[in-house]
Amino acid sequence: MQAPISAAEQRYCLLFQQSLAGIYRTTTDGRMLDCNDAMAAMLGYESRAALMSRPASDLYFEGSDRREFLRRLRKSRTLANADCRLKRKDGTALFVLENVSIVPDEKGRLRIIHGNMVDITDRKRAEEALRESEQAYRTLTDELRRLADRQEAVREGERASIARELHDEFGQALTALNM
Repeated sequence: MQAPISAAEQRYCLLFQQSLAGIYRTTTDGRMLDCNDAMAAMLGYESRAALMSRPASDLYFEGSDRREFLRRLRKSRTLANADCRLKRKDGTALFVLENVSIVPDEKGRLRIIHGNMVDITDRKRAEEALRESEQAYRTLTDELRRLADRQEAVREGERASIARELHDEFGQALTALNM
């Protein structure tokens, strides 16, 4: 028979389940130990169980992304506000801001990963749209400068042509008057 859970455990469970941030526990070999509903929803899974049945490597576009994540985590033991690109169940990109720690398992080996994540996909898309808009603005201003320079060159050419015509006409008229 299982002992009743304490008030502190109840508060922890409530916080875990009702958090808007995705919260998870995995092993370094990629086994999902636990996650909350928010994480499953972020990643496009219909339930926690569906997400937990998948290896963590399924959440990355490239195996090298996960290996790099683990390398950085093992080196510093914690990652704060780390940008990460994950793969949703439908194959689309999910950008998250993640806080992660690696902690010892029951044998003292650093094998358990605790983390939480917030979906920043909309922010990343807005940043990309802003970059594209800035590039379009730079391209447009460069083109306007080029056109203004060309217009000025045409004006200068016209002025020089008019000045030559006037000079020739007045020069001929003055010469005729002198004669």
